[in-house]
Amino acid sequence: MDPRMIKFLLKHHVLTLATVNDNEPYCCSLYYAFMDTHEMLVFMSNDETKHMTDVKHNNHVAGAIALESSVAKVQGIQFQGMVEVLDGKLLVEAKNAYQKKFPMAKSMSGTVYGIALHKMKMTDNTLGFGKKLHWKKEDEEMAENLQL
Repeated sequence: MDPRMIKFLLKHHVLTLATVNDNEPYCCSLYYAFMDTHEMLVFMSNDETKHMTDVKHNNHVAGAIALESSVAKVQGIQFQGMVEVLDGKLLVEAKNAYQKKFPMAKSMSGTVYGIALHKMKMTDNTLGFGKKLHWKKEDEEMAENLQL
C-alpha cells in the first residue's frame, strides 16, 4: 500500500460506508480507526442499525473518505472490502486502536468491526490535477509470493 494512502487513512477519522441489501443501496457515516498492519478500517456500531442489518445479508461494502477543500487540494479515498466480525487477538487490537483514537468509545455500547480492505483508489490533486493512486490486495499478495 502506498505510504501516502496510509498517511491519509491514519490522519482522518470519518468514512462513508455503502451497503446493499435486496438491491436497496444505503450509506452512512462512521468514525473509524485504521490498522495499517492489518490493512483494515475498524469501526464501532450496534447490530440493530440499518447498515449492520445490511451487512448481515451481504458483507461486501464500499466507501469513501473525502475532505472538502479547494480543487487543487482535493484528496480522498474510495474503497471496497468486506466487513468482518473480529475475535481473539485481532479484536483486542482493533478495540485498542479504536479507543485510542476515540477515548469516549470506552463508555459506549456497541461492537467493534473490521473492514478488510481489498481495493482502494486515492485521488490526490496535491500531486497534480486528477492524480490517482491504486492499490489491490491481490497485488500485495502476489508481490510477497514472488519474493519468496
